[in-house]
Amino acid sequence: IITADNDHQTERKHGKNPGLIYATNAKKSVVFGKPLADEVIYPEFKPDENGSDWDDYAVLYGNDITRAKLNDDITRALMPENIREMLKKDRLRMVVAQELRTKEFEPIKWAVPGFLPSGLSILGGPPKAGKSILALELALGVSIGGYVLGKIKVEQGDVLYLALEDNERRLQDRIASSNNIDENDDLSHLTLAYTVPRQNEGGIEFIDWWLKEHPNARLVIIDTLQRFRKQLSNKANVYAEDYDVLMEIKRIADKYDVAILLLHHLKKVSPKNEMNMDWIDLFSGSAGISGSADALFVLKRARQSVYGKLFRTGRDVEEKEFGLKLDGFGWLLEESVETFILPEGERKIFEYLKEHEKVSPLELSNVLQMNINTAKTNLTKLLKRGLVVKVGYGTYSLKKEEEDEC
Repeated sequence: IITADNDHQTERKHGKNPGLIYATNAKKSVVFGKPLADEVIYPEFKPDENGSDWDDYAVLYGNDITRAKLNDDITRALMPENIREMLKKDRLRMVVAQELRTKEFEPIKWAVPGFLPSGLSILGGPPKAGKSILALELALGVSIGGYVLGKIKVEQGDVLYLALEDNERRLQDRIASSNNIDENDDLSHLTLAYTVPRQNEGGIEFIDWWLKEHPNARLVIIDTLQRFRKQLSNKANVYAEDYDVLMEIKRIADKYDVAILLLHHLKKVSPKNEMNMDWIDLFSGSAGISGSADALFVLKRARQSVYGKLFRTGRDVEEKEFGLKLDGFGWLLEESVETFILPEGERKIFEYLKEHEKVSPLELSNVLQMNINTAKTNLTKLLKRGLVVKVGYGTYSLKKEEEDEC
């Protein structure tokens, strides 16, 4: 093993790195019929760091980190040639924990700040829950650099939307109905593809090509996964095949550091069984679907209700529940997420209060077909949560924003 100087500053100025050149030439020298060395190792520096040898590295990073890094490099140099080739071709990746502790990474990139990260995400929900409405809102918001969910300002970027269950007429109607844009917005950064080959028949190559052609891309939406993925073989290991399908899509997201959002269906389960299930297990297919994604979303909305809940979890994102409200053809993020994770009885009262200035337990009992004692108990809970206030003897109203500021 030859430990070389890394004259990286000289290379930046003059295009040549003398230390590495001399070491590489020395490695090729033959002594007693054998090469002088099998490998060359050298310290790696950031562009703005001064230094060329391991002593300089130790000054910058300390003896412990330098020792760990040097040991790691020597270990790799002594590996069998086939293992070294795996490392060189990125088929094998590893790092010493001590080195990892001081490694600096770029912050997580967001397609929608605090909401949708780069990488592979899956959005699931029952039919007609509003998944496609949310997906189109994300696409429009990012493509014009506007607002998503009525409140989240996003950076403008190119968007590819694979609307595989739509046609041009339906897409035109949906865009025209959107609350997220006006007639003066430039939609030239949103590409809508409604006929695309399946993943294994050219679909992946199309997405790869589009991302190469649009270096400012921030988001790709596939609506739906079932229309895009390669079909299961008759004798397939379902988990393995689901995982491989999703990992191929995830590799594209990682390659271009963009968000890819897949829309997917949920399993059909009874309400009773659903209550006893973790919502992550509701995705249709095997655990290979949810296990391969960076972030998971499930949208729930009661039929004919304008209110919904969006559940999110993931590898690099906070587990969270978002309260949403349908406003025309668009979702709005509600001020208080707490109001949408209320038990059923409290939620019924809360929603009733939105349309009535003040109520009493007796009125709630009559209107909502609720036992009067249950109505009183739920009102007391809402009072403790800070969502309602008493406005008189036995009467309540919603707490207004001005009251929060006082």
